[in-house]
Amino acid sequence: MLIGKKNMNVHKLPKIAYKIIGIFLITISSFACSISFQEAKEINTVEIWDLFLEENPESDFDAEGKALRERAYFEKVKEGAASVEEKDVYYRASFYDAYLNEYPEGKYSKIARHLKERDWIMLSIKENSAKVYDSYLAEFPDGKHTDMVKEKREKAIIEKANKENSPLSYDQYIVEYPEGRYTSDAKKQREKAWFVMGKKQNSRFSYDAYMLEYPSGEYIDEAKQMRENAWFVFAREKNTLIAFEQFKNEYSRSKYLDSIEILIETKYLNQAKAINTKQAFDKYFMRYPNGSLKEQAMAFITGTNQSREDAAYKEAKERDTLIALMQFKQQFPRSNYSDTIDILIESKHFSKAKVLNTKEAFDEYFMQYPNGSFKEQAIAFSDKIAFQHAIKLNTAAGFKEYLATYPNGKYVHEIPAFAGSDYNAWVYTRNLDTVFQYSWFIQQFPKSRFVKEARVLRESKEKSLKTLLK
Repeated sequence: MLIGKKNMNVHKLPKIAYKIIGIFLITISSFACSISFQEAKEINTVEIWDLFLEENPESDFDAEGKALRERAYFEKVKEGAASVEEKDVYYRASFYDAYLNEYPEGKYSKIARHLKERDWIMLSIKENSAKVYDSYLAEFPDGKHTDMVKEKREKAIIEKANKENSPLSYDQYIVEYPEGRYTSDAKKQREKAWFVMGKKQNSRFSYDAYMLEYPSGEYIDEAKQMRENAWFVFAREKNTLIAFEQFKNEYSRSKYLDSIEILIETKYLNQAKAINTKQAFDKYFMRYPNGSLKEQAMAFITGTNQSREDAAYKEAKERDTLIALMQFKQQFPRSNYSDTIDILIESKHFSKAKVLNTKEAFDEYFMQYPNGSFKEQAIAFSDKIAFQHAIKLNTAAGFKEYLATYPNGKYVHEIPAFAGSDYNAWVYTRNLDTVFQYSWFIQQFPKSRFVKEARVLRESKEKSLKTLLK
C-alpha cells in the first residue's frame, strides 16, 4: 500500500535536533515514496499512476511516474482500439484522439497518429468507397497515404460508375474529375450508357433523349433506326388513325410505310363497316378506289346485305302478313328468297279468296295467278261455288251456265235434270241444243242410245255456226 507523509508534533529542541529530525523524516518519506512507486509499477494502471502522482507531486519518482503513466495510458488506448471492430473506425480513432489530446507531443504521439491513420487507410482500402476515402482525407489532409488515397478514390468512383453503368454515375465522376485519368473513357461510357438506357426503354422519347444529348454520337444512326422501329411498334399498339398518321408524317420514306398505309386503309374500312351505310362505303371507295382492301369491302357489303336480307326474310315470315311479305319483295326484288316469298304471297291471296268464298274472289285470284300453285284447289272451290249458285237459282239457264263453265265439274251429275237415266240427260241436252251440251252428253254417256243422234245434231250445229261465221 502507498505510505503518505505524517505530521509529527515535537517539542522545541535545539537546532541540531531539528536538523537530525528533518533528515530522519526525509529519509522516512523517501523510503515510503519508493515503496509506493514500486507498488504502482507492479499494478501499472493509469488510475494507480494518477493516485501516485497526486500523493507524490514532487518526488524523485515524479518524472519516471509520469512517463510510466503515459506509457500505461497509451497501452490502454491500444487495447481499447483493438477491442473495436475495424469498420467502426471513428470509434477506434476516438481512443487515439484521447491520448493525443492529453499528450499532443507525447512520447507515443507519433505512434498513435500512425496507428490511427493505419486504421483509416486499412478500412479505406477494404471498403474501397469514395465515402471512406473522403473520411480519410478529411481526417488526414496531409497524411502519409493521401496521394494513394486520392488515386484510389478516383478509381473507386469510376469503378462504381462502370458497375452502375448509368449516365448519372458517369456524370458524378466527370464533374469531380473533368481532367481525370479516366475522364476520356468515362465520357465514352456515358454515351454508351445513354444509348443502352434508350434501348432498354425502347421508346421514341428515350431515343430522342440520346439524340438530343449526342446529335453526332457514335450510336446516332442506330438510335435513329431503333427510334423508327419503336415508333412503328407504338403506333401499332396504339392502333389509332392519329398514331398512324403521325408516324407517316414523321417517316414519309419509312420501310414500314406500306404497312402503315394498309393499317390506315384498314381504319377507314372499319369506320365504314361500323357506320354500315352506303354513304360510308362510298367515302371509303372515293379515298381508296383501288385499295388493297377493296375486295374485302365488297365482300363485307355483300355479306351485310345478305345478313340484312336474311333478317328481313325472317321478320316477314314471323309477321306472316300480306303487307310484310309485299314489303320484303319490294325491298329485295332480286332476293334468293323470291320464289318462296312469291308462293307465300300467292298463298295469302288464295287464303283470302277461301275466306271470302265468292266467285269474284276466286276470279281475282285466277286473274293474278292464271297458272298459280293453288290453281287446282281454286278451281275446286270455284266449281263448288258455281254449283251452289246454280242450285240456288234452280233454273235451266242456271244449270246451263254451270255446265258451260264446268263441263267436267265435280257436281255435274248432281244437277237435278241428270239425276235419273241418260234419258233425262238427253231431254235436258235437247232443250239446251248447243254444241257444247251435245259434246258433254257424248262424253258422259258414251253407250247411250242417243249418242248417235247427239253426234248428228252436234255436227249440224257446228255446220250452222260455220255458215254464220262466213
